[in-house]
Amino acid sequence: MEDLLVKFFSGEASKSEQQKVKEWRSTSPENSSAFLEAKQVWVASCKPEKPNQALLDSILNEGEEIKVIPIWQTGLFKFAASLLIILGAVFAVYQIGDSNNDMPGFAQVRTETLPDGTEVSLHKGAQLEVLSFDQERRVRLTGKAYFDVERDETKPFLIETENALVRVLGTSFVVNSNPKSELAEVLVESGVVAFSDKDEKSKVELIKGEKAVLNQNNAEIQKSEIDGENYLAWKTHNISFRKSSLKEVSDILEDVYEVDVIFSNDDLGQCRLTAKFSEKRIDEVIDIISKTFNIDSKIEKGTVTFAGSGCN
Repeated sequence: MEDLLVKFFSGEASKSEQQKVKEWRSTSPENSSAFLEAKQVWVASCKPEKPNQALLDSILNEGEEIKVIPIWQTGLFKFAASLLIILGAVFAVYQIGDSNNDMPGFAQVRTETLPDGTEVSLHKGAQLEVLSFDQERRVRLTGKAYFDVERDETKPFLIETENALVRVLGTSFVVNSNPKSELAEVLVESGVVAFSDKDEKSKVELIKGEKAVLNQNNAEIQKSEIDGENYLAWKTHNISFRKSSLKEVSDILEDVYEVDVIFSNDDLGQCRLTAKFSEKRIDEVIDIISKTFNIDSKIEKGTVTFAGSGCN
């Protein structure tokens, strides 16, 4: 970016390069501040130089040999080199500032590859134990995980949870089982999934776009269509809201980011939001929500607080 800024300030950048600089500048307040400081460095350094008299004399005296001055000995080259050094220092300062930023990030997700090539993305706190991969592929899960199972019709893939059992041949889906909750659920992205209580007294078959919730107290299973795409937002960092209440929004934000969300009054939780966010930092998302409803917000020590009288 330092090289590109030199071209931008000197007027040598192409239209695409100019657009790239403008987009970078508007990405964050840190980039905007770095741009302004770099511009100040450029303006302060742009002092008119005296003409090179020796070079002028050689041009005017046609009969004499013209003296070639290497570019690295010219004032422009020395200026550009100095500017790059200064810009490098400016960017180093902002990068250090970013590294010390304690703004909450995305919730931790780790990926494990099983012996058959199946990939499992584990949400923060989830635990996966491999039980067997001989006659059948069997694992035990606690918490939330996304499975992309390698198809093998000779070896079913089974997932045990505290009170549920998932059986597939090859497909992709989310399993969410928290021992502290009375519910366990499966949400299918592709393929066919068999979902049952641990004793297999209640059982349903799910296809793409369907989900099922097991009440672990009475083993009843409720089947329905998946509402929206946010069930994978913790993995993809792509969030989509369509007339969603801020209470629903807060649940998703807590799932995607390392935050807890609270409201100063219950009325705020009823505000309806329509928006899409892709790879946005939590402070950017909160700022947009605050401006949308003209309410106050604060992020402190992993807690997001919304305050105000209601939706405006």
